[in-house]
Amino acid sequence: MNCFERLKYEREICCKHETRLQFALNRTQHLYPFTLGKIEHLNEDELGILDSLLSRFSKLQDTLGEKVFTLLLECLGERVDSMSFIDKLNKLEKLEILPNAQWWKNIRVLRNALTHEYPENPEFMVKILNETVVEAKNLISFWHTLMDLIKTRVVSAQLSF
Repeated sequence: MNCFERLKYEREICCKHETRLQFALNRTQHLYPFTLGKIEHLNEDELGILDSLLSRFSKLQDTLGEKVFTLLLECLGERVDSMSFIDKLNKLEKLEILPNAQWWKNIRVLRNALTHEYPENPEFMVKILNETVVEAKNLISFWHTLMDLIKTRVVSAQLSF
């Protein structure tokens, strides 16, 4: 498979993550903003939807960062073999594909924080949950913008091959 075919495949995966993330956001909006009281009284259905929200946020962020960004640069003719992840982010920002490399680094830190449970620090978990809701909405918005960019810039790059 060439980079264009692989990018199309990863786009489909991201679309599934985005759809399920949006569903989870819609189903948990009555809980936002999260508080200690709300967290302590979640029922099993709410816990399941919240798990889905956190999981899909992490999966969308991870697939974009680890796969789509590299494939996008590769399809645009960039040499990515020797690039570090930070170099890729900076290149995407320079190409005006990523609005802000620091934002991506911040949501990567947030995603990493979500992989841990903090039963001894429920205040921190409330903070992380509230940040995740905000950044999930930002990530979905970015994904829609990125899909439009892929359609215009990558398709034109493919035609020039």
